[in-house]
Amino acid sequence: MGGVVLPGLVDSHGHLIEHGLALERPALAGAGSMAEVRKVLRDHLASTKDATHWLRGHGWDHTRWTDALGGPGAFPTAADLDSGDKSGDKSGDKLREVPIMLTRVDVHGYLLNGAALAQVMARHPRLSEPLMNNNGIDEEGVARDPHTGMPSGVFMDKAMALVESTAPPLTAAEVRAAAERAQQAMLRAGLTGMHHAGAMPGDLAALASMDSVGALRVRVYAMVRAFPMTGTQTPPTTPEQRARRLVVRSVKLFLDGALGSHGAALAADYDDRPHERGTTLCAERECPELRDVVGKWHAAGWQVCIHAIGDHANRLAVDAIASAKLPADARPRIEHAQIVDPADIVRMGALGIVPSMQPTHATSDMHYALARLGHERMRGAYAWRSMLRAGVPALALGSDFPVEPLDPLAGMYAAVARMDRFGQSPHGDNTPWYGEQALAAGEALRGFTRDAAFAAMSEQAVGSLAPGMRADLTVVDRDPLLLLSSGDPKQVLDGGVRVLATVVDGVAEYVVEGEAGDPWRAMAPSPKMAALEAVAP
Repeated sequence: MGGVVLPGLVDSHGHLIEHGLALERPALAGAGSMAEVRKVLRDHLASTKDATHWLRGHGWDHTRWTDALGGPGAFPTAADLDSGDKSGDKSGDKLREVPIMLTRVDVHGYLLNGAALAQVMARHPRLSEPLMNNNGIDEEGVARDPHTGMPSGVFMDKAMALVESTAPPLTAAEVRAAAERAQQAMLRAGLTGMHHAGAMPGDLAALASMDSVGALRVRVYAMVRAFPMTGTQTPPTTPEQRARRLVVRSVKLFLDGALGSHGAALAADYDDRPHERGTTLCAERECPELRDVVGKWHAAGWQVCIHAIGDHANRLAVDAIASAKLPADARPRIEHAQIVDPADIVRMGALGIVPSMQPTHATSDMHYALARLGHERMRGAYAWRSMLRAGVPALALGSDFPVEPLDPLAGMYAAVARMDRFGQSPHGDNTPWYGEQALAAGEALRGFTRDAAFAAMSEQAVGSLAPGMRADLTVVDRDPLLLLSSGDPKQVLDGGVRVLATVVDGVAEYVVEGEAGDPWRAMAPSPKMAALEAVAP
């Protein structure tokens, strides 16, 4: 009837609103073919009452497909959605009437059908000018037909803004409903808080409204999303901070795309695509404005968090932090820090940079990372052990949900095992992938607790179990540290460890149904208490 009490688990990098939206949209993650994508969309349209508005889905991954019209591994096109496949499948015929906008699994690109593409091109007439290029993606990030030079349906990274400015905006009610769905999913997973990486103005308004009436049930440390991507606009003079569970005091700057779509900015060519080095989200590849942007946001009192995946982008981030002379107590962060030159890992430790990393990215990427990067660059890829050895002040861990499943136990397992959930990796069965970079069980737990708190400048209040700390607790039925340290760490997965209660500020915001939850139910808010909290200032 008891349980194991852990410090409240925190995801150091996620997308709260996007996750809540994804929960009610067609789920494409895991779809192994374009035909499967079409079936999911067709089934969704058949089950929805209003099929006239834009249909949005999340999770497509072209690296898994062999039936795109362009061939195995090719980017899909609008024609893939509209026309079916080469075998005569005409399921796309039912997908032409409503504009369709599908987010790639890494949230770095959109796939549109013909109806949506026509609206984007009408709003941005310059797209109708044919552009021929070698790799199919123009400098702005628009995929082009190799024969006609016209947009073919995929918009990556910088070009995503063209789609976002065309699609109908979300209503305030939709954003709030998404936040409520996402926080419930967090609580069921044992998460007491998260760092919202790239919050839009509408996100912040919804979260602030919820917080003001006691409806925000988890802690949210929000990074405002800088526009343009590198943040050359003038920052507010002081960060906005909330008193209850929402804190707004950091900014997210963007430097590159993702590895899976060949968008991560590399210092040298991709091994599997000679003459391509990814995308730098700046006016120039060397991003000369970044140092001033970093210094400007820091001077205004904001914590600077920089998205960098490729080794070139990570070097730009480290150089900018060093040149701007940010002190270690500013706790600058690099979000992802996925592929880093070993020399820059050492510099990160010396400069007090906090890497915010996602263990499940390693186990998702491991089947193509070596082909993209080659053996030499793998020395600094997903290099958690090297980061700790370099003396970084904290190694904050998260999932990047909804890019990866919202499951901190799966994140800890990936950090310790460096294998998929079946105990496999490209190095063999029950063989960790580059196991020298694995974390110990305690280090993995610390990444989701103390180090996550440190990365949000809140380690004096949360992140550990000690007198005087906030009572943020995750209660589980089995000790994950023992299981992760055993010969079979997979025991923490698939319900092997159950969350019994998730407690935030001494209130059990989630309690499992059944007898196991009985000891914790007394800590849950009563209806009367919830009503009083809802009208509290």
